[in-house]
Amino acid sequence: MNTGTGITLFPLLIKMDQDGIEFTHVYGGIGHVLTPRELPNPLWTRLHPFVSRLFEGEIQLFELTPKQTSRYRFIPQENVLKELSKEIEETLILTAWWMEWSQRKKVSSRDGWKCLECERYILRSEERCPDSHCVCRDILIKIKGEQKLKLVTTPPPVATTTSALKKTGTNHR
Repeated sequence: MNTGTGITLFPLLIKMDQDGIEFTHVYGGIGHVLTPRELPNPLWTRLHPFVSRLFEGEIQLFELTPKQTSRYRFIPQENVLKELSKEIEETLILTAWWMEWSQRKKVSSRDGWKCLECERYILRSEERCPDSHCVCRDILIKIKGEQKLKLVTTPPPVATTTSALKKTGTNHR
């Protein structure tokens, strides 16, 4: 999956924990580690079947190096998954992208950070790039799920009836 700019993401490591799948650790960036509970739910839902297969194959570590051509490394054996489907490959690259995005957001100064795709400045108070045409918006929807639009309504005007008005004995109300 080409994310647009061809930036090189940090390698993605998925380290299994013998205590169970919920203790899996996802490494991305320098010292950035998340567990399944800390990943966005839609992303973990996509990644879970792959991680389950790694557990079944008794894989201890999976490494993805997302460059122009992705490279994979399985420890201890490499023949567990002979070929990754395009969907799994996209999910892994989205996971690497999210790890980079969340790392930048986490360590950004209080002012913000640069978008991974267009390098525009993102304010810390914002969740996404200010460029409405930036591909990162589509990527974030794939990772975090559809963003629901909030329906903003104004309350209906309060109707006043003539009985509620005080009669003053003049034509004025």
